[in-house]
Amino acid sequence: MKLNTKRNMYRDFFQLFETKRISLRWMIVACFIAGSSLNALEIKNDLEAINLAGSERMMSMRMLKDYILVAMNNSYRNPQKDLQAMMKRFEETQSALEAYVKDPQIASRFKAVDQRWSEAKKMLKSPAKKEEASKYFETMTALKNAANEATVSLAKNSKHGTSQTVNMAGRLRAISQTLAALYMLKTWAADNSPDSMKKAMKIFRESLDFLKKELGNDPKVKKFLKNMEKNYLFFSMMEDAGVFTPTLVIKRTDKMLEQADELTRYLVKKQTKGGE
Repeated sequence: MKLNTKRNMYRDFFQLFETKRISLRWMIVACFIAGSSLNALEIKNDLEAINLAGSERMMSMRMLKDYILVAMNNSYRNPQKDLQAMMKRFEETQSALEAYVKDPQIASRFKAVDQRWSEAKKMLKSPAKKEEASKYFETMTALKNAANEATVSLAKNSKHGTSQTVNMAGRLRAISQTLAALYMLKTWAADNSPDSMKKAMKIFRESLDFLKKELGNDPKVKKFLKNMEKNYLFFSMMEDAGVFTPTLVIKRTDKMLEQADELTRYLVKKQTKGGE
């Protein structure tokens, strides 16, 4: 079988694999992105802070994805509007976290996020150039890593015994958008980042295994893990096939974001209000 024929076969498979019932799902994700609930930024406890801090990891990669889609002149789901909403949301989240954190050591982590954000914001306001694709990935990854260090610092210093599970569930939001950004870079600038893709998939696997071990007996978590296992298989097969269809990737990663955010919020609510 010729390579192109094989790839076409895989592409047809993935198109069939994806459902067309995405309108409601996209509305849910869009509401999360826009921060439609003002209460989301009213931090009442450490778990809510960890949830919000973790969302900055996701936003870092989502902004990169949007930035590249704009450069590609791809208007699917209006990436320009989404990018502006995410930039605003990031700054609101950062301000809320800095107001909440009192520990000097943890506060220094968020100052580091501020520094990385200043660099990223300047980049995102400038037109994208293909020859600088790797630089864009490095800049936004540095922001994501700074946000991750701040989140982990919060989790380690939290008195809640389940802070690590909230951190891990939230980390899957970032994985969804990291995968999306990497695929957009491949499509736009033929940026082959095999090591970055492998690392993302490794973290994906580790997060699933951790949640399965810690919370596998919870029916809601079990359902979530089942869906995420399907996503893991999807991207593993997609990577092996060499199929990079932007629309399919966006649909699938937005679905992942919705699921991961739902689980993270469920865990925060369960631990702070006695569960559902």
